[in-house]
Amino acid sequence: MEWLTSPHNARVKAWAGLKEKKYRDRTQTYLVEGLRAVQTYCDSGASLEAILLDPYGERAEEREAFSDTCEAAGIRVYALPGEILARVTDTEHPQGVAAVARMPRYELSDLLTPQQATATCKDVLVIADGIRDPGNLGTLIRTADAVGARAVLTVEDTADAYQPKVVRAAMGSLAHIPVLRVQLADLLEGLQSRGYRILAADTRGGESVFESDLRGPIALAIGSEAQGLSETLLAGSDLRLSLPMPGQAESLNASIAAAVMLYEALRQRTGR
Repeated sequence: MEWLTSPHNARVKAWAGLKEKKYRDRTQTYLVEGLRAVQTYCDSGASLEAILLDPYGERAEEREAFSDTCEAAGIRVYALPGEILARVTDTEHPQGVAAVARMPRYELSDLLTPQQATATCKDVLVIADGIRDPGNLGTLIRTADAVGARAVLTVEDTADAYQPKVVRAAMGSLAHIPVLRVQLADLLEGLQSRGYRILAADTRGGESVFESDLRGPIALAIGSEAQGLSETLLAGSDLRLSLPMPGQAESLNASIAAAVMLYEALRQRTGR
């Protein structure tokens, strides 16, 4: 374990810069914060460049044992006192643990290859269109991971999937499910050529998700609560879906709507 005790250390400055997209893009790395999330990354075999630990404070013994495990796995571990670690992380209290993860590389053509699905949603793609709220996007990624979806594809003005707030909301799911930013025109062309049905969640109305056949390769497109889906995606869709809302609420946020639809897709695949 290497100790870093100065805020002016080059590594500390570089890691702190990962809160900004331009530095994440330049280095192809991003921050993961919190013991549980970092453990998830380690357990999944995700590519980690470094583990950052506060050697003091509550649960220090647990972090020390965790550092031993990481070092045994060949991951470099750095000790940063709490006030130094706080300069790196986005949260005020990151539980004394953070990691620098490498962004995985995916090819759209690989993700569009249909997969057989029985008890999971491996033949389901999720399209996030214009979802700017990082909490919504992170929860959407986590839900897609939970049902076993193939990938989450982000287009247009959707938030950066690797910004700290999205990573926190995803709760480790970025280590499990592919997430790729794509051009909408390329995506629509690829989906059509691979035999996917594009199902658009439309707040203005459509066929009830509970009365629709969601089996087979599908791409579920989810827009923001305020703006909905782009006209291009709506025009390119095969079916517009809606959620019955017999109560007085006008709408649901994107992650909740997506969760209902994804679990209905999973239910239809499991027969439950």
